[in-house]
Amino acid sequence: MSTVAEAPQVVEGKRRGTRTSTAGYWIALAILVVGVVSAVVWGIESVAEVADRADRFPHAAAPGEVVVQVTEAGDQMVYFSGAPDASHTALGLEVVGPDGSSLPLTPYERSLDVDIAGRAGRAVATFSADAPGTYTVKSDPIAGYGGTVAVGENVVKQLLPDALGALALAWVSVLVAVAVASVTLVLRSRRT
Repeated sequence: MSTVAEAPQVVEGKRRGTRTSTAGYWIALAILVVGVVSAVVWGIESVAEVADRADRFPHAAAPGEVVVQVTEAGDQMVYFSGAPDASHTALGLEVVGPDGSSLPLTPYERSLDVDIAGRAGRAVATFSADAPGTYTVKSDPIAGYGGTVAVGENVVKQLLPDALGALALAWVSVLVAVAVASVTLVLRSRRT
């Protein structure tokens, strides 16, 4: 007797595998939202802090004197709130250093608007405070140029590091979120 072995029957079926979760997309979204919102909050807080600092700069009505205590050598800005076309010469500005000598003023040619004692103002001049000490900025403006003179640091230099940091945080958040979403997409497409 001869028996013929039957060939095993092959049954085609779908491969049962686990599909990669969509959690990666949710993680990417969370990274994006948290990173961008944190960057925006950081930027807003930085601007508010610089505005508050500028509002606390020593200031006085023109004509008058502003006495500034400089703790570190460096450039100081002279800001003016009043006539929008006022220059440092029209304001009759003079800076007297700690040793009593008159210091040169350099006109500020760029546009830099600030809030000075609750009023809109702008940078009009700079001077170099070469040593810590007490500096006096005197103003004796020509007729029609009354307002408020304030002296302090360059507010842009104070804001720039925080602005760049907030921008970097936002970009890194976007890049990481895109990377996480891309990896999730690739893993999910391989499991189907």
